[in-house]
Amino acid sequence: MPVRSVSRAPQIEIPAPGLYDGTDLGADREQQASHQINATVLFPLFSIPLAHRDNVGFASAAVREFSQGPQLMRTFELFSASFPERALGLNRTGFIREAVSIRRGRIQWTAHFGALSSNP
Repeated sequence: MPVRSVSRAPQIEIPAPGLYDGTDLGADREQQASHQINATVLFPLFSIPLAHRDNVGFASAAVREFSQGPQLMRTFELFSASFPERALGLNRTGFIREAVSIRRGRIQWTAHFGALSSNP
């Protein structure tokens, strides 16, 4: 009996092939930003700062637009992570990706995928 191959592409890749696999599709517009995360622990009742530490993690975001005839594809990506050695052991990493198809000024469909690590 022949072995059937099964696609392992994430669900978001089915309606939006190539947008997240590293293929350079030549975005018409692109904006990116990266940020350092600083933390402040506040006393709950009076919002008095108890502790502060700089550079406990980072976040990056990107928005891209691709024109395909009358269709516009817009993608969003957000990635963030903490540095456990700087964040008192907190070790979290997460990301989300979303693709939106727009035709004649109306949203045709959206697809998204994300994950967040757990931290006991």
